This record gives sequence, C-alpha cells and structure tokens, in this order.
Amino acid sequence: MLTLPTEHLSYSQLDLWNTDKGEYWNRYFRGIKPPPNIWTDFGSRFANAMEAVHETGELPQDAPERIDQVLSSLSVLDQAEYKATLDTDLYSLIGYFDTSNRTLDLVIDYKTGGKPWDQERAESHKQLHLYALMVKEQHGVIPNVGIEWAETTTDLKANLVQLTGRVEKFYY
Repeated sequence: MLTLPTEHLSYSQLDLWNTDKGEYWNRYFRGIKPPPNIWTDFGSRFANAMEAVHETGELPQDAPERIDQVLSSLSVLDQAEYKATLDTDLYSLIGYFDTSNRTLDLVIDYKTGGKPWDQERAESHKQLHLYALMVKEQHGVIPNVGIEWAETTTDLKANLVQLTGRVEKFYY
C-alpha cells in the first residue's frame, strides 16, 4: 500500500493533485483548508437540500433560493449519496454518487455553477468515469452516467450566488 495522507483517494483528491500539487500538499498533508467562500457555501447548501429531499421529501430552511424551481427538473432517484469503494493493492478509492437507482445502472451527479455544461464537457468529466469503474468492479454493472447541471449566477456586490432556474441534463 502507498502511504497516503488519508485512508482513501477520492475524485476530488485526484483532481486536485492533477491541477495543483501545492494546494493538495497544503490541504491533505498539512491540514490547511481553504477558507469558505460564497461558492462553497452555496454548494454545501445545495447538496444538503438535495440530500434532505431524498431522505425526507422536505427542503431545509437554509435551502438556496429558487431551488423549488429547479427541483422539478432534477432527477431524484432511489438513493442519495451512495458510497462506493474500490480497493486495489496500492490504495482505496471512494466516491459518493449524488443520486442513483437501486440497481446502480444509472448514476447521476448534480453540478451547479455559471459555466455551462454540454454533452462534450459531461462525457470528458473524469469523475463519472471513476464512478462507472467503481460500480462495474463492485457490482458487475456498467452504469449509464449523467450530469444534471443547475445554472447559477453570482452577484459579488451582494456577496450572493443563486440559481437561475435553468437545468440541463447530459447522459452517456
């Protein structure tokens, strides 16, 4: 086994290693977390709201504005935050699917942000490739995967990120 700063590797860790080794070192070896900002706060509130909808059917009080507009367009499948693992001789991979069906032949990741997603961007996003590999190795199923993108706008003067109501879906 490799000596890693955590017990496992996630897509986020792998992506950070590929894009900014210094930031990876600071975050995972030195324990220096970046300070929260309006985008990470919004992302956390969005993720918490979607998990609550899966679990209880109710939106939490701190759900982002306009989430009710996008909720009817987003897929809410059987499972939220399904934990998948893949152990190798060198390391363990871990992933949490935003939503999936019980047979794991459909796995969806929700994305937010102002930069538009399209089919090409979705198909080249390696997070879904990793999820598909994990499902195949763990369950023998090659899933269809998809990204469901809820567009946001940012108002820096008001220190605000909010949903526009636009949702796009990309599957492969």
